[in-house]
Amino acid sequence: MPKILSVLSAILMALFFTAVLASRPVANKIHRPSSEISKRRLPRLESRGEGGSYEGYATFFHPATEGGSTGACGPQEDDNSQIVALNLDQFGYDGPASDWCFKEVLIKSGDRSTVATIQDACPGCRYHSLDLTPSVFLELSNLNIGIIPIEWCILGEGDCSTD
Repeated sequence: MPKILSVLSAILMALFFTAVLASRPVANKIHRPSSEISKRRLPRLESRGEGGSYEGYATFFHPATEGGSTGACGPQEDDNSQIVALNLDQFGYDGPASDWCFKEVLIKSGDRSTVATIQDACPGCRYHSLDLTPSVFLELSNLNIGIIPIEWCILGEGDCSTD
């Protein structure tokens, strides 16, 4: 009987510690919110040339959990929306009245490019930088990277086109 009690005791302790360890949050090594990433020391990039062409950095965010599913410009957004959030300094504080709302941007990183629409503001992003939904970010890079240098411009302004 004492042997059975010690075996049962060992099993119960193992189950208890398994439950405790399973309930602890696991550090996510893949995604860092843009607010954390934007605090890194990165070289300052400036706008280049005429026609609204910019150099900055891209991060990604999950609309439903980082800022809410309604963007600063108004419409609903989710991880699959083809939208970006513009840094708050450029976006301004006008909400849906911002001149940036609904502008289509061409975003390039290395040899990859995509088109998205500005529908939100990113308070933690650096000047000339964009926060992308995961689906937009994946068109440019792997989510494991977390932050990438980009060039972007407003479609139809200056020499900005998808051609």
